[in-house]
Amino acid sequence: TICSALMQAQSLYHAMDFNQMGYTLLQCTPKTNKEKAVLAFGLGLACYKQERYEEAIQQLQESEGKFRECYCVDSDSKLLSDRSLACLYMGEVESTHHQYLAAVDHFAEAVRTHQQSSGLLSCYGLTPLTKCAKLTKLALALRSANRVSESIKYYREALSCGESTSEDITSCHISLGNLLHNVGDHETAIEEYHKAIVLAEEQNDYQSLCWSHGNLGNAYLSHGMKDKAVHHLELALSLTQQYDP
Repeated sequence: TICSALMQAQSLYHAMDFNQMGYTLLQCTPKTNKEKAVLAFGLGLACYKQERYEEAIQQLQESEGKFRECYCVDSDSKLLSDRSLACLYMGEVESTHHQYLAAVDHFAEAVRTHQQSSGLLSCYGLTPLTKCAKLTKLALALRSANRVSESIKYYREALSCGESTSEDITSCHISLGNLLHNVGDHETAIEEYHKAIVLAEEQNDYQSLCWSHGNLGNAYLSHGMKDKAVHHLELALSLTQQYDP
């Protein structure tokens, strides 16, 4: 049955046996558009993990289209959320394949259709993403597409959207700081790194703390403040030696 195949596919996904996961899903005969959408998403996910990008996009596009058709018939928010997830993974595939303009469109649609509940998450045992995390992915794709001002706008929106985890906010401050540093706005980048450090210390997130101190040191160095740069670079080195020997 579809249910047993999905349970098996979820186990295979977490066991990283993506070839067998795809084979298992291909043995199913879906009867409804929703079942077709769910299976196509799983096949797209399996192809993505095997770096079969064209097949992954094809399957995810089919999934997104079927979920869109289902939502037109039954305006269930979970269907909209499932469509958002299909768009999100299309963005991931395109980003991995360095197709950043296409990724921007998919991430933007994932944000637009974002809902908190999703049937696909439970089908495949996936970790839910907050709106903040999706906005951050959109901002990163825009940055990679050299659309800097738009990228900064969406990083700011991610920080203020109201649906986030502490880890999301820390990561967003670091990413925004990196972008600002790269475009020469060292003062504002320094502010972002300091915010990330405060949050990382509260969370005992030593990896983010190490990155933040290292990036902050580089920003101070670019800003001509060598003493502060050395202080934070030494902290980053100490954290690396302590927690990632």
